[in-house]
Amino acid sequence: MKRFAGVLLTVVLGLLLIGAPAQAAPAAKKKATTCVAKKAKKASRAAATKAAARRAKCVAAKKKARAKLKQGKTGRTGARGPAGPKGDGGAAGPAGQNGAPGPTGAAGQTGDTGAPGAPGSRGPEGPEGPQGPEGPAAPQASIVRYAIAPGIVTTRLTSGYEQLAGGPEVTVVVPQSGTIQVTASAEAVDEPDVGDGAVSLYEDGVQMPGQASGQAGDGVGLCYGPDGVLFDMPGGFALAGPFGTPGAMGFSGYCSTVGAPGPVTFQTTGGRHTYELRYAFDCACSGGDHAAFENRRLWVNPVP
Repeated sequence: MKRFAGVLLTVVLGLLLIGAPAQAAPAAKKKATTCVAKKAKKASRAAATKAAARRAKCVAAKKKARAKLKQGKTGRTGARGPAGPKGDGGAAGPAGQNGAPGPTGAAGQTGDTGAPGAPGSRGPEGPEGPQGPEGPAAPQASIVRYAIAPGIVTTRLTSGYEQLAGGPEVTVVVPQSGTIQVTASAEAVDEPDVGDGAVSLYEDGVQMPGQASGQAGDGVGLCYGPDGVLFDMPGGFALAGPFGTPGAMGFSGYCSTVGAPGPVTFQTTGGRHTYELRYAFDCACSGGDHAAFENRRLWVNPVP
């Protein structure tokens, strides 16, 4: 307001000064008056604009002050209220792209072995393989083996069979069939005190099964001598024989064949075996104190 009054005063003084020099020329006076009037008007407008701006600023400051007086300080934040009910789930978004594979983890422990599966179908037959090397030759069955013991031997053994010098004895290879045929014979010795004798077959030192029982054994046998009689023969007679297999009961009452002997069949195991004749004394019939044997013969034939 004071500035506005000052402006008005300046304008009035200007007007007075303009009117003072009355003696100036009218044209010059008029021009000067117009110029002063324009300046005064322009100054008046500027002063009015500034005054209006000051008034607006003042009014705004007063409004702001009144607003501050009406609004109190911001209070402390209150306690958090309870959560509201959960809203409905939104629609599932599109699946994202697969991520890069992670590193391979450590191998786990081996599990228990499962039950065997069902056998698969048989595959096609493979090609024939190359011929293998030739194996070792199998033992061949021997041909007939024969042995003879020409000298005279004696025995007084009545409870079993005695192994005497010269045997005879043969070794053969029995085929897998296990079958052999045995032929044996001996001649009697016509000397005083010679009694009946018996002959038995042994395989590898063991009496061969399947031979006849003797009277000196269980007492009920038909043949003279201990059990296991291959054939028997008399002693103290003029009959030289030979006596041999098969040990069939003849007219003389002895279990032997008189004359040319024949084969008898035995069953054993395949492989190499040794066969021999052994001898016994039987005093039940003819008396005497020993048995004597001469020209003893043995044949063994492996049968395939």
